[in-house]
Amino acid sequence: MLCSLQDLIASEKVKVKLHTKQRLHSKAYLFKYNREAAEQTRSAGIAIVGSSNLTLSGFKHSTELNVFVRGNENFKELDAWFDNLWENESVPFQREFLSTIDESWALKYADPYDIFILTRYNLVQSKMKFR
Repeated sequence: MLCSLQDLIASEKVKVKLHTKQRLHSKAYLFKYNREAAEQTRSAGIAIVGSSNLTLSGFKHSTELNVFVRGNENFKELDAWFDNLWENESVPFQREFLSTIDESWALKYADPYDIFILTRYNLVQSKMKFR
């Protein structure tokens, strides 16, 4: 999965920026419709605004509150809010992010035997006595 993300960023299909103005805790997920869907729904898109992180844990294991936002004007207002953050309060972060992915342990090859031994050790570590 990291390799796919790395490829998408390197090919500039995904852009990464870092918000620099202040702490950003807001969560708004904007989904822009393609032209056909926008014409059918008479809206530029839909959004989810709330407290959940976009993770399994955020949606399934925590008590969170999210609102499904519909309506063209509502979507346009959220889209303008995001565009302002993206254009005026954020700096490009692709190079640094790609470097972090390159250095990540998740991309390193791990020998299955080493994983087996490390797992066994962690399972019995508390029961081991050292002299």
